[in-house]
Amino acid sequence: MSSLSQGETAEPKVKATTAWIMAALVGAAAAWVGWMLGWPWIVDINHPDFNPIILVEGLLLAVLAVNIVQALRWTRRARDFGASLIDIDGRTPVPLGTPFSGKVRTAQTIRASGEFRLVLTCLDVHERRNMASSSSSSPHSTEAYTVWTAEQTLPATTDSARGLPFRFDLPASVGAKPVPAIRAQRNPYFSGSISINIPGLRRIFTHNKPPVARYWTLVVTATTDGPDYLAEFTVPLADH
Repeated sequence: MSSLSQGETAEPKVKATTAWIMAALVGAAAAWVGWMLGWPWIVDINHPDFNPIILVEGLLLAVLAVNIVQALRWTRRARDFGASLIDIDGRTPVPLGTPFSGKVRTAQTIRASGEFRLVLTCLDVHERRNMASSSSSSPHSTEAYTVWTAEQTLPATTDSARGLPFRFDLPASVGAKPVPAIRAQRNPYFSGSISINIPGLRRIFTHNKPPVARYWTLVVTATTDGPDYLAEFTVPLADH
């Protein structure tokens, strides 16, 4: 008989708090820049008293608006849905080449107006050199790329409080196993990586070195008459 391994909790209240804090910080920065500009603000670039710092103020106000919208959205999700918990069948971390199954349970029953969508994704983290950076303290940056994904759907009538069941047949491999960046830098031979970005298309990543890290996410979504339900979990899957 398989056991249930309790995983992490997706708590929208935490995301709401983070968004409100970011909004407060950006709002304070916008207020300070606005005070430095003085009043009235001159937006006509041909005016002799035009101050280009007003462009920074406009950017700050735009970021503030985005953070407020996100904070309100997560606050409503916290109120309407509460926390979500993932329970995984069997031992963890789940090895590749085996089924990954379990349930996602919500604190309150989600009254979905469409299907529940569950997407499992594997992301490889690659390190790349910042060619344009002159700072020796941060010559490298990291970026995650999708290397494998699968999707399941459940009827809108599924009782999310009792559990949204899922089962994914994991591949035997998703590529070379991650190698810590410090080990990769000791390689005396040349190795490099490039990312190709074509507008409108998915980013293509080509490389001749393994990733420095790998992680898996399970994202559960559903449309409702109010805010859309959204829960994201980092799930414990392993190559060995």
